[in-house]
Amino acid sequence: MHHLWLDRLTHGEVASFLACVYGRPLPSKTADALHARTGGNPFFLEEILSAARGAEPDALATQPL
Repeated sequence: MHHLWLDRLTHGEVASFLACVYGRPLPSKTADALHARTGGNPFFLEEILSAARGAEPDALATQPL
């Protein structure tokens, strides 16, 4: 068994992650909201995107959890 510790993502890393997922940069308010909601936790970020189920990425900043 190997333990892998992931540091929290910075705001810039969240923005880069979102750009990679959606193939384009998203508005900073979206990155701000998702960074705040997840605390930069990569697992939580992936789970929020998975739960969004194809919702418009610009709407992620205003969707309820």
